[in-house]
Amino acid sequence: MSQATAGSSPHPTIMTDIIISSCRIRCLQIYLCCFDSMASLSLSALYPPCSSPAFTAKIRGQSFIPSFTIRASSSSSSSHTNAKVVVTRERGNNVKLISALAKHDICCLEFPLIEHAEGPDLNRLPSVLGEVCDEEDKFGLQASTNLDYGNDLTCEDAKFDWVIITSPEAGLVFLDAWRAAGSPNVKIGVVGAGTASVFTEVMQSSNSLDVAFTPSKATAKVLASELPRAGDETCSVLYPASVKASSELEEGLSSRGFEVTRLNTYTTVPVQHVDPLLLEQALAAPVVAVASPSAVRAWLEIIPAIENWSNAVACIGETTGLAAKRLGLQNVYYPSNPGLEGWVCSILDALKMHDHTHKQEQPQVCRTSGKAEQISMFPPHDCDDDLILKTCKNTQYTDLCVSSLKSDPTSSDADLKGLATIMVNVGIANATETYSYLSSKLTSSTGDSTLLKKVFGLCAVKYSYATDSLKSCVQDLSQENYDYASMHVTAAADYPNGCRNSFKRNPGLGYPNELKGREDGLKHICAVVLGILEQIYFTDNRHG
Repeated sequence: MSQATAGSSPHPTIMTDIIISSCRIRCLQIYLCCFDSMASLSLSALYPPCSSPAFTAKIRGQSFIPSFTIRASSSSSSSHTNAKVVVTRERGNNVKLISALAKHDICCLEFPLIEHAEGPDLNRLPSVLGEVCDEEDKFGLQASTNLDYGNDLTCEDAKFDWVIITSPEAGLVFLDAWRAAGSPNVKIGVVGAGTASVFTEVMQSSNSLDVAFTPSKATAKVLASELPRAGDETCSVLYPASVKASSELEEGLSSRGFEVTRLNTYTTVPVQHVDPLLLEQALAAPVVAVASPSAVRAWLEIIPAIENWSNAVACIGETTGLAAKRLGLQNVYYPSNPGLEGWVCSILDALKMHDHTHKQEQPQVCRTSGKAEQISMFPPHDCDDDLILKTCKNTQYTDLCVSSLKSDPTSSDADLKGLATIMVNVGIANATETYSYLSSKLTSSTGDSTLLKKVFGLCAVKYSYATDSLKSCVQDLSQENYDYASMHVTAAADYPNGCRNSFKRNPGLGYPNELKGREDGLKHICAVVLGILEQIYFTDNRHG
């Protein structure tokens, strides 16, 4: 691909603080591909001075409030962009995603939706980590942990077995406070590889910081369920978090016996200024890529009306994807496992669906610096094309969904409703087999206590109810009563809770691992069915 030289004319004027380059070149700041070659473009970002404490320097929301201006020598209608994806993380944090999409010749518009600001507990974090605690910190620690330390609390008492970090920004804020505290010894658990990368450089130069745990899936729920603890001993956790982070992590850890101290060290706020012309370009792009529920909320606050915007939202993971759906967005894509690779794949799938819906069969022209290059809108990539894989990627348990559907020979010719029906029948088989397993325990376990047999009997009833609910769901699907179908699947997933609670009410009875596995299996199947039903809702609403 040929590139324009610095002296080429009549190419757009490029300001020194913004780089506009080929969609094949990895940009450092902003991809605004394909502006009309006759337009004269100027973009600038204004950066007011920062008044944050020294150790909060990496809270970027305190460093600047972005403001954008555009002027064109020709009319605004003659200026256009061929950007296909709007990237919305804080300025400077979009480079990896832009670079990954550039490999697929996809142009991006950088349009930050949120920025970071100080949280109410930020100034306490260094003293909680450090060697000296004053009276204010002591009583603040008591309040945040809901524990009564009396007058005996010392800094030794405030040491933590784990520090849990669930986002790159939380990691950056923590590192500044950790350095301000004298770099004490800490053992860190992170939610995923992206967050872990924040600590890579520090770990190479310091032995006092150890990233010792990453869960099997990058979600707070899985982290809380898998974080190691030493036997029955009390295990304390420091959780520096965003003000807007949910309580899922600390509740999950507390239910396992951890003592959790949460400090709200930063928050996210919507950007203060959005230029109308940039917003117009963002609204026209087929896909908006978001990395947090806060970004979703910020997007909804600035678009004119949600009912008048129906393009796709590609989310970094399940948490953000489900938040987008709860907030009313319907064309939502997200990977089963959070991370850059899955995020890119979801974006590509969203673009392919947009291309199919709008029947764009001609290759797109990406204009950069006055030059044009013919590119394929959707070059080959690793995302799968058939309906089963596309459907399953938008469910909570992708692998289970794919293996279950592909094991049924009728799935190859099934539509979404047919795939949902197949998965419901898988659930019926699970619930029926579990009922048979429990019934066999009533007759074959002659040595078991009367109480245990009674509990097995109660569990058998619950799984029979689950079977009946799923059979009702099959009927609902045949009649296209999707609301009732969703209600019956939800009920089927809930009935096993009654079985488990029967064991909990009798502490002397251990919950059998076999039964726990069957319970998890049924719940996961039901979650897949609900994911497919959500896609049916979207398809009906889109084409209805």
